[in-house]
Amino acid sequence: HAGALCDTSPIDGTYICSCPNGYQGVDCTDDIDECSDGSPCEHSGTCVNTPGSFRCDCTIGFTGPRCEVNINECASNPCMNDGTCLDERGAFRCVCMPGYSGKQCEVDVDECHPNPCHNGGTCKDMINAFKCFCPLGFTGKTCALNIDDCLSNPCQNGGT
Repeated sequence: HAGALCDTSPIDGTYICSCPNGYQGVDCTDDIDECSDGSPCEHSGTCVNTPGSFRCDCTIGFTGPRCEVNINECASNPCMNDGTCLDERGAFRCVCMPGYSGKQCEVDVDECHPNPCHNGGTCKDMINAFKCFCPLGFTGKTCALNIDDCLSNPCQNGGT
């Protein structure tokens, strides 16, 4: 076989071959099946014997000659709005900041849905918050407090 180093034995005149990696036998023509004695591939990669060698077909999330390298799906910073990326096997998961949701934290949560404002108040959505604009006579975070207009005694001349 090409790549074999053969010498004649000084003792009996026969030849002895030193085979290149991946081959064995008297003439170095027998392919060694590197996959037969347990897979050299890591992380559940599939070993495929090739002439004189082998290759590993890697599972999702891994790469390298022996599937030894975990692909970091967070390397491209896929999480938006300051979300934290967690690298998982063949995927990523975003942990979103309060006020955001979605696979990549791309959705601003609408804190005005359903409308938290009472008594006809109008809601303005903010980041992880809302603000109610209350109609006359009402106050509070959700316009739930009725203002007692008589508390300051505005009526004069004995009026109640």
